[in-house]
Amino acid sequence: IDDVRRLAGMVATAITDEQPRPVEFALGIAYPNPFNNSAVIPFRLGGSGEVTLTLTLYNLGGQCGTRLVDGPYAGGEHAVTWAGTDAAGRDVASGVYFYRLQSGSQFETRKLLLLR
Repeated sequence: IDDVRRLAGMVATAITDEQPRPVEFALGIAYPNPFNNSAVIPFRLGGSGEVTLTLTLYNLGGQCGTRLVDGPYAGGEHAVTWAGTDAAGRDVASGVYFYRLQSGSQFETRKLLLLR
């Protein structure tokens, strides 16, 4: 190492009693992204409850939505696979898709790229 610099505020100097809080609600990053056959969408719930995972496409042809998960889920880690199809099971075109997880008043949205 030729050049070592001390950055103010960047160096931990003491151990604190604070513990990181567990993530109770989180929508993970789909993988692989971009994808061409199927993508896995991970999510985490802190407790049981009704969950809606909606996949929505925005393109020049309009808007189309596919509901991947709808119903009660226990707390913990979960994952859903999307095979690049619409609600009728037909293959959808290449494009940018937005997927949204909602549980009660909490929600999170991410994007996914499909390349055929």
